[in-house]
Amino acid sequence: MAVTVVLIRHAQPAEGSSGGDALRPLTKEGVKIQRRMSAYIEGHDLVPDVILTSPLLRAKQTAELLQETFKVEPIEETALAENSDVEQLSSIIQAFGEGLTLFLVGHVPSLPALADALLGEAYFDGRMEKSSTIVLYFEGAIDFGAAEFVNYFKPSDVV
Repeated sequence: MAVTVVLIRHAQPAEGSSGGDALRPLTKEGVKIQRRMSAYIEGHDLVPDVILTSPLLRAKQTAELLQETFKVEPIEETALAENSDVEQLSSIIQAFGEGLTLFLVGHVPSLPALADALLGEAYFDGRMEKSSTIVLYFEGAIDFGAAEFVNYFKPSDVV
């Protein structure tokens, strides 16, 4: 059975927060862009069975915006925090089993590093725009180098 993995970088956060980096909220513009991106993702027939999100505020708020569109409650996953280990993230994806569409909301450099590892090539090389989305597909086993690249949606695609 197939698995679709959708990696979503958090929307544009505020520059600073009195609570530190982990508590930076999204800007109004970030919210606006992410709502458009969520509709764009939905328009490409990508509907999550599960939404996993980093515990950092900007990612949680991005996941909540996805929840508005898809009516799937996000699950906080500490492994999606900044500078996550790609092997641990791959194991989490594998644990959900087959036949699902998984949305993972997180950060750079972890998400593009995960995409590169799953694709088996340095396609993103640590870069990914805010509110952008990488779509990967697995026909069989979820393993490094086994993913098929499907698409990369960027905010400029929906303007």
